[in-house]
Amino acid sequence: MTLKASSTRMAPKRPSDLERELSYQTFAAGNAGFVGGGTTNAGETFLRSIKALPPVEEEAALSLTAPPPSKLGEEEAAPGKEKKRIGLFALFRYSTRSEKWLMVLGAIMAGIAGLSMPIWLLLLAQSLEVFNQIGTIIAQGGSIDILLDQMYSLIYSFAIVGAISLVSGTTYVATWTYVGERQTLRIRQKFVGSALRQEMAWFDVSVGGDPQELPVLAANALGRIQVALGRSIADTFANLLSAAGCLAVSFGLDAPLALFMLCILPVIGIAIGIVSCYIRKNSGLALVEFTSAGAFASEVLTGIKTIASLRAEMWAAGRYTDQQLRAQKFSVRSQFYSKLATGIMGFLFYVTYTFAFIFGTDQAAQRAETEASFLSPFACWFRTDCGIHGSEVMVCIYGVILTAQFFALMSPGINAINLGRTAAAEIYGAIERTPEIDSTDDVKGAKLGDKYDGSIDFQHVVFAYPSRPKDVIFRDFNMKVESGSAIALVGPSGSGKSSLSKLLLRLYDPIGGDIVVGGVPLTEVNLKWWRSNIGYVSQEPSLFPGSVRDNIAAGKLDGEATDEEAKAAAKAASAHEFISDLPDGYDTFYSGSSIQLSGGQIQRISIARALIRNPKILILDEATSALDTASERTVQDALDRIRAERKLTTVTVAHRLSTILNSDKIVVIADGSIQESGTHKELVKLGGIYATLCEGQGLTADAADHSKDATAGVAGPESSLTKSVAAEDGADEEMAIPGAETDEKVEEADDGGPDMTGLSSRLKEHSKADTGYAILGYAGSMVVGGLPAGEAILFGMITGNFFTISDADQMRSTNFELSLWFLLLAFLSFVGNVCMGVGLSVSGSRLTRRMRALVFDKLMRYPMGWFDYAEHSTGELTTALEEDSETVSNVTGLSQGQRIQVFACLAAGLIVALIYSWQVGLVAIACVPLILGSSYIRARYASREPVNDSPISPATLLERSFADIIVLQAYGLQEDVANRYSVSLEPDMKWKKKQAGWSGLAFGLAQFAVFGTFALIFWVGIKLMIAQKLAFTDFFVALLSIMFSSFGAGQSGADFSARKQGLEAAARLFELSDGVVDDEDDPLSDKGTKPEIKGKVQFKDIEFAYPTRPASKIYYRKGDRGGFTLDIDSRQSVAFTGRSGCGKSTALQLLLRFYRVNSGAVEVDDEDVADINIGHLREHIGYVGQMPVLFAGTVRENILLGKPDATEEEIVEAAKSSNAHEFISSFAAGYDTEIGVGGSLLSGGQRQRVAIARAIVKNPKLLVLDEATAALDNESEKIVQAALDRMQDTNPRTTLTVAHRLQSVKGCDKIVVLGDGGVKEEGTHSELLDLGGLYHTLWTKQSGE
Repeated sequence: MTLKASSTRMAPKRPSDLERELSYQTFAAGNAGFVGGGTTNAGETFLRSIKALPPVEEEAALSLTAPPPSKLGEEEAAPGKEKKRIGLFALFRYSTRSEKWLMVLGAIMAGIAGLSMPIWLLLLAQSLEVFNQIGTIIAQGGSIDILLDQMYSLIYSFAIVGAISLVSGTTYVATWTYVGERQTLRIRQKFVGSALRQEMAWFDVSVGGDPQELPVLAANALGRIQVALGRSIADTFANLLSAAGCLAVSFGLDAPLALFMLCILPVIGIAIGIVSCYIRKNSGLALVEFTSAGAFASEVLTGIKTIASLRAEMWAAGRYTDQQLRAQKFSVRSQFYSKLATGIMGFLFYVTYTFAFIFGTDQAAQRAETEASFLSPFACWFRTDCGIHGSEVMVCIYGVILTAQFFALMSPGINAINLGRTAAAEIYGAIERTPEIDSTDDVKGAKLGDKYDGSIDFQHVVFAYPSRPKDVIFRDFNMKVESGSAIALVGPSGSGKSSLSKLLLRLYDPIGGDIVVGGVPLTEVNLKWWRSNIGYVSQEPSLFPGSVRDNIAAGKLDGEATDEEAKAAAKAASAHEFISDLPDGYDTFYSGSSIQLSGGQIQRISIARALIRNPKILILDEATSALDTASERTVQDALDRIRAERKLTTVTVAHRLSTILNSDKIVVIADGSIQESGTHKELVKLGGIYATLCEGQGLTADAADHSKDATAGVAGPESSLTKSVAAEDGADEEMAIPGAETDEKVEEADDGGPDMTGLSSRLKEHSKADTGYAILGYAGSMVVGGLPAGEAILFGMITGNFFTISDADQMRSTNFELSLWFLLLAFLSFVGNVCMGVGLSVSGSRLTRRMRALVFDKLMRYPMGWFDYAEHSTGELTTALEEDSETVSNVTGLSQGQRIQVFACLAAGLIVALIYSWQVGLVAIACVPLILGSSYIRARYASREPVNDSPISPATLLERSFADIIVLQAYGLQEDVANRYSVSLEPDMKWKKKQAGWSGLAFGLAQFAVFGTFALIFWVGIKLMIAQKLAFTDFFVALLSIMFSSFGAGQSGADFSARKQGLEAAARLFELSDGVVDDEDDPLSDKGTKPEIKGKVQFKDIEFAYPTRPASKIYYRKGDRGGFTLDIDSRQSVAFTGRSGCGKSTALQLLLRFYRVNSGAVEVDDEDVADINIGHLREHIGYVGQMPVLFAGTVRENILLGKPDATEEEIVEAAKSSNAHEFISSFAAGYDTEIGVGGSLLSGGQRQRVAIARAIVKNPKLLVLDEATAALDNESEKIVQAALDRMQDTNPRTTLTVAHRLQSVKGCDKIVVLGDGGVKEEGTHSELLDLGGLYHTLWTKQSGE
């Protein structure tokens, strides 16, 4: 089984705030057991722990140890079978000896801390009895010296228990927190090191073939292990001892009453269990909807230019709002059921109090009757057969309630431990798994050394990917590669070309046959040595976080390279010039952002990395696909020179046949075998598959000869073409390393920070429509908050009557009447919690939904340049939408209700204390800072996040490493990356050590505050009683009111820190929503003219630089020439060509008004696009980008985005025009087929064709195609191009096309060659060839004519 990863961008996260809060509150809340009859703290914690669990129907485990599919039938668990877990003690498998001793010490201290409450109960029972005796003797006029000494001893005992709790609580929390973090970090390091070593088959099985999902999936599992290894075990152990101790005290004091009260617990358990099912169900449904909304937001923001071109902003906002409304519905239900359960629990507890006190009063009355039968009022002080005393009744009731609460508090800990054991079975299994193909082993296998000449022989190879064993790629594949030869692999998509490169790298082993190298089967060759002799460049270029120099040097076996070596490799890869123009040259830091370097630049650095290792075999898997013709030719010439200088076996996979014309052998692969083999000339003359492919790309049999002649003229490093390449690197369109201006901008933003003023009032304004719900919820909060004070009065009066009323019948009748008041509290508890659930869940959830919609709607209005800045990346914005919007709920909703409840509890308790004893009340007020001190420490120190000054975070390093796992393994970088990851975690470990200490101190101080305050109040109370200034009942009511209020206030610290976090999140959201967008740039604005669009386009003397790099101009004046100037007549087809960075795509984006020009003008039908309504303009433009952007939904829904009111006939016709109808019809659901997030269920070519259909269906006046057929194979490209040409003939429209494949645009009315900041050449295909300029050179390189 595999764990489904959320589609939202999500970096690996620490355990959730909920898990941290549960862990922190577990024992602390237990000590607050009798606040609100156990409903305020333990009940809330228990119910929140239920919500923290995944819903039953969706819970799954990450399968990191799964065997290959061939073995799954033998080992896969049957449906419904319990997931594998490791033993409890096996969790600590990776702990050191010192850590184990620390955990033992922590467990002992946890046990001591857990026994503090039972000891407190015993001391309380004795104290009440002594108090009563002192009062009785004072009334009789006797001496109380002996009893006073005894009372002071008890008071000292309270203080001692508090001191012991301070030490034990601080020690066990700090110890277990620190040791748990250390173990988790060690496990994380071991897991990463092991995972990076695993063969690709393991990734195919464990994460469905997508290694970049592994960090997110593993983060969830490691987070569960971290919670389990942290305080969960110690907290559970402490709660177990507390529960057992309290139950033992209750049975020891009053066994009949304890048994009576225990009978109600199954009823409570059943009721809460039923409601909990609804909580988990709705929490799971809410999570699903929130996840879907987050994935959709990520899709939209990633493809924001596509959204803008389609005028789909309102569609996106509407769909996002609909998803939020569905999520809100389930979220409200979940929160309501949570408060309903709390209300039911409170109701049943208070009902239990009623009958318990009636039962206990009868016991105390029987003792009173026994005492009355003796002559001396002090007789029962010295006898054990008088019955149950009132103090024992009260403490027994406390004890049973606390027992129930402590057992409830064990639930989140047990759940966390079990989840951790399940996750550990997978994580530990992965750590201990020995890879079937291990490239880090430097011993196993033969090292061929210098005698290996680079020859390769595929002998009867049979291969299928482990994840698709029935889909056989090769059945009996044979191919021999001679030493030093250049072999090119061509063929249709899916024929197995790239699979051969993976087999050569031994990322997989064939399931039959052998690959023989140097006369030895590859499986018997040392893999580390083998890969060290291979240079590999993949189709999708990839770099790792670090400097450009480090990335090139990674190709060296030791990862070290001199400046001369790095520059030589960069020059060979045609990369030196643009690297030198980067802000820091070879020291420029690459963080992994696509904004920093273009695809072509990344690919050239990747080629340099392959060349620097001086390999014997070079594997190029579409290695030059992202390069323009000039750069591709330069790199190809460099490779040819290298092959001439030394024996280098080259295996090339290519779609662009012009790059392989000079190969020694071209192999055509189809249907799992070699269909044709020979040189370019031989295969063209053969007239088979290869000849057809060449015909489609305009290549003749003599193209190879022409290519060699052209190479001789331009291949040298000082050739005019190379110089022009170098000259234009400075104006690279896609190079987005911010310059000084950008740095200043960032500094100003950092200095300003979010505006924190007036946030509460603004949030209230957004919640104004729900004022009625909010008032209802706040009223319920105040009612629930006031319950402990009423409870204290009843407890105190009933307990006081045990001591002050000697007549048994009067005691029964009086306490019976008082006990019935608990039924009123039961009713108020139920109603108050229901009001909170209804009012605050609705108001809070609606505010969260409004904030998300507010920000999302504003994001749809921002101009494209705004999204280019790093602080406005998709990751940052989705984080704001999901996490910040959710955090805002801490300011309102149930969190606000909890704060009101806390303050109501504190205020009511202090008021009652002041009424019954103003002296005790004042002492309590003086102790409030001590009570709140622990909360302050936790909010101020223990909850702070670490500051990581590293330029790259551990999460980003991990994400990039697994995303490029093939390249990483090909270059043997596993150990290096694992070491870098370990080093990157060290600052986090230092911070966790400090945090553990602060957390322990906060917890220990909280315990000391409770017991210390109790001791002080007892001491004051005894002094007042001796002075006869305070009656026993008044003292006891005041004491209990202070105790209840202090326990409630002890929970306020987390609320205050959460409120601050919520306000900070609100400030960030308002900063996004308050951004100023000019009406001219607002796609939803009505401002601007709406002329009839016919399609005439003019670029007039344009100068332009992207906002993020104003110093690097794309279009600029040069000599006597002005800026970029070009005239395009209506219904004319125009193609833009030139090298990467010359401004081809920029021209299309300026036409679409994605950016404003710095000077000059873009005109459509003689009107400046700046004056035309931006929505009206885009409505008449069809746009298809190089990387097709589709959205989750059906094929039909995606095509309809081009024209929402399109008929079925129009949809089908558009699909036919883009050569998409046939494959769409082959789906079982046809046009209603779900295509997955981002169209992930379609191939790249299929996605591109659907995107073209979407542009065509709107029948635009202008069609803009930015490398629209780049992702198609030759045959599909030919068909789609023919369809586009046919459309142009039957329904002419202005068409602007960007293309590197010149064959696809030679029929355009005008071809424009861009360079040097403007137009270098323009004309028809034949005119430009006759001109003999740059276009002629580029055409020659591709066609060989």
